[in-house]
Amino acid sequence: MPLNPVPNKERDTIMKQAEYSKKIFLILSHIRVIVNNIRLYSLNHSQVEAQLRQLFKEFMSAFAVQPEITLLLIENDLIINNKAVSANELKNFSLFIKILQEKEVGFVTFRTGLKRSELRLFLELLAKPGKEAVQLLNSKFIQVGKIGLRQERGGTARDGEGAEEKNAASLTPPSGAERNGGEYRKEEIEQALSTLNALATDRLDVIKEYYDKIQRFGHCDTREVENVLSVFVDCFAKNLNPLAMLSVQKEADEYTFTHVVNVCILTLAQAAGLGFTGDKLLQIGIAASLHDVGKIFLSADILSKTGRLSPSEREEIELHPAKGASYIFGLKGVSRLAFLGALEHHMHYDGNGYPDTGGEWKTHIVSQMIAVSDTFDAMRSNRVYQEAKSVELIFGVLKGGKGTVYNPMLVDNFIRVVENQPQFT
Repeated sequence: MPLNPVPNKERDTIMKQAEYSKKIFLILSHIRVIVNNIRLYSLNHSQVEAQLRQLFKEFMSAFAVQPEITLLLIENDLIINNKAVSANELKNFSLFIKILQEKEVGFVTFRTGLKRSELRLFLELLAKPGKEAVQLLNSKFIQVGKIGLRQERGGTARDGEGAEEKNAASLTPPSGAERNGGEYRKEEIEQALSTLNALATDRLDVIKEYYDKIQRFGHCDTREVENVLSVFVDCFAKNLNPLAMLSVQKEADEYTFTHVVNVCILTLAQAAGLGFTGDKLLQIGIAASLHDVGKIFLSADILSKTGRLSPSEREEIELHPAKGASYIFGLKGVSRLAFLGALEHHMHYDGNGYPDTGGEWKTHIVSQMIAVSDTFDAMRSNRVYQEAKSVELIFGVLKGGKGTVYNPMLVDNFIRVVENQPQFT
C-alpha cells in the first residue's frame, strides 16, 4: 500500500481531466483530417460528410464536460483551455498548427450551442486558399481571430500600403544613445507633476472607468489608457519620479484598479531603468495596464473572499490570465506584447506557474517585469485576506525566487530602482 495514497476525489478529477484532454486532441486531429479531405475531394463528398457528423458528436461530448473550448496559437506553441500542449504531444498537431498558421489564425473559441452548419462553414473556410477567409466567420458559438500587431508611431504609410509592422514582442533595451537627454523647462516639469498628481487624487477614475466599460460593453478604446500612460512616460523622460505616485486603495473595491496602476508604474520604472524610452515604454505600460483584465470576467465573490479558496475557486482564479489574453485578442490596435503580458504574468521564469506550460515555455522579458511588479505591489497592499508585508520581506521573497520564479537580472534591477524611494524606507 502506498504511503501517501491519492484521495479518491482527486484521483477522479485527474482521470476526468485526462479523458477530457483526449476528447480535445481527437477533435483537433479530426479537424485536420477533414480540412485535408475537403481540399482533396470536396465538402459534399460522402466521406467528408460522415467525418463531419462524427466531429460534431465529439464536440457535443466535450461540451458536456466544459461549455467552452479555446485554442490559442502563439508561434509554434498551442494552448488548449489554459494548458499548453507539451513538446511531446505538440508533434501530433504540427499539421493542425500549420493550417492555422496558413490562415493567420491566432485563436479559436467554440461554445456550447454550436450548430453543425456553423461547424461545416468553419471547416469550409479553413480549407479554402487565402489568408483572410476564415476571419469572416464570427458568431456567438465560434469566434476566430489573430494576434494584432500595432504599427510603430510616426510612420507615413496608410492602411498597410508599404507599412512595416513591428512586433512589440521583439522589444530589446535601446542603447544609451537612444535615451532621452534633452533639457526641460521648469514650467514643463511642473505641468507634468501636476498632471500626475491629478491622476492620483482623482482616485484612478480613468483606469476604473476603462475596466468598467470592458465589463459592461465587452470592448473599449485603448487610446483612453494611452493618454494616461503618456503622462508617466513623459515624467520618466524628464527624470521625474512617478514612483512617488504609487497609491494605496481607499476602498476594498478599488484594489484591482489601484493595483493595475501601481503595477504599471513599477513596470515602467523597471523598463526605464533598463533603457526603454518613448513609444516602446508606452507599449510596455499598456501591456502592464491590461495584465489583470481577465479578473473582470471572474466571480466578484471569489475575488473578494476572505477565507481560503476551494480547489474549484482556485481553478477559476487561475483562469484569469487566459481569459484576459483571449479578450485582448479581440482588441484592435493593441500590440502582441499586451496579449503576452496578460497570458504570462503568473508564469514563472523556469516555466512553472500558470497557465500550465509543462516547464517548456519561455516568457517574454516584459511579462517577467510585470511578474516582479505584480508580486511587489500585491505583498505591500493590505487585503481582506492578508496584511501588508515589509519591503525588506518582499525583497527577500524576490531574491529567493531568482532563477526559478523570477528573472535574476530583473530582480536586481527592480531592487535597485525602488530601494532608495522614500515611501519604502
